[in-house]
Amino acid sequence: MPWKLLSGTSRKIMMNEPTAVVALPEIVQSRIFSVSPEVLFKAWSDPRSLSMWMQPGDEMRPATVKVDFRVGGEFSIIMHGKEQDYAHVGRYLEIEPSRKLVFTWVSLWFPPAEQATRVTLTLESAGEGQTKLILVHDQLPPSGSYDNHLHGWARILDNAIAGMCGN
Repeated sequence: MPWKLLSGTSRKIMMNEPTAVVALPEIVQSRIFSVSPEVLFKAWSDPRSLSMWMQPGDEMRPATVKVDFRVGGEFSIIMHGKEQDYAHVGRYLEIEPSRKLVFTWVSLWFPPAEQATRVTLTLESAGEGQTKLILVHDQLPPSGSYDNHLHGWARILDNAIAGMCGN
C-alpha cells in the first residue's frame, strides 16, 4: 500500500491509507545586539529603520517599507537590488512588545509566488544593554527558496547589527 505524503502539517490525519508526515524545513538564526530589547523591538516596527537594513545582498538600495504595526495589520517590503526588485508581504500574527513578534512572510518575487511562511522573532535580555534575537522562519516550502532565505536573513541580521550598534 503506498504512503501518502502530506506537506505543511505536523498532525496525523486519519485516512484509509497509511500516512507519512513530512516536516517542512525551517531556518533558525540568532544574533546578539548591543541595544536593549525595547530599542531592538522598536526597530522591527519602524519603516525607516527596516528600510535601512532589509538588504540581503550586495549593492542594494534602501528598501521601500509600509507597515500597519498591529495584530492583523499588514506590511510590504520591496528590496531594491541592482537589477531586480524583491517584493515581500505579510501580516502580523502576534505582537508582545520587547519580547516577541510573529508574522507571515510571502516572497512574491520567487516564482511562483510561494505560500505564506511564518517568521518568529524572540528577544531575550543578554546582559547589560544587550539583547539576543532568535529568528525562526518556518513553514518554508520543501524546495526552492530555502537557501535564498537562509542567506538573506543572515545578511539582514548582520546589517541590522551594523546599523543599530555601529559595528
